[in-house]
Amino acid sequence: MRNLLLAFIVKKTVLSVVTLLLLLLAVTSCVKIDEALTSGFDYLKLGDYNSAISKFNKVLLFSNDEQKEALAREGIGWAYYMKDFLSTSENNFLLSLEMVPSNANVKAGLVLVNIRKGNWDEALGHGEFIVDETEFQIDYLPDPLGREELLKLLAIASIHAHDDAAYSTYTGMITDQDFVDRLEQLKGGE
Repeated sequence: MRNLLLAFIVKKTVLSVVTLLLLLLAVTSCVKIDEALTSGFDYLKLGDYNSAISKFNKVLLFSNDEQKEALAREGIGWAYYMKDFLSTSENNFLLSLEMVPSNANVKAGLVLVNIRKGNWDEALGHGEFIVDETEFQIDYLPDPLGREELLKLLAIASIHAHDDAAYSTYTGMITDQDFVDRLEQLKGGE
């Protein structure tokens, strides 16, 4: 009977130790996932796209947090965009957008991908969010992307798409009047 009691105590102790180790591992991996996300965006800003992709892939491998996975997909999307792998970039942006449909940074990425691919209507569709955004800036890119630059790209896309309503909307929001004047000349205006 004593051996049975001793076996029970040992089993319970081992189970407690394993539980504590798993808990410690979970807490540690959360910290490492956050570090990987931060490092990924730091590498992205520095233009080290392969290292950024590696860090973001670690997040995808070890995280079960949808918000963090969406951020990792966003980062991978931008890294592949910068490497000119447009289809891979687009796929990652779309996966991120499925998880967080309101992500303006991902929508901006989809605008740029579709402009580069010549999909003018799709670019305009993804860019509609900017009309309601008064503050927009992506700082984690080597050359930050702001609202004004995105509006200019959408105005150009609207010319290619022959979408006069979008053209009027976007040029009406651009503060750089010299750019709008040059665009009008390009379009065949004044």
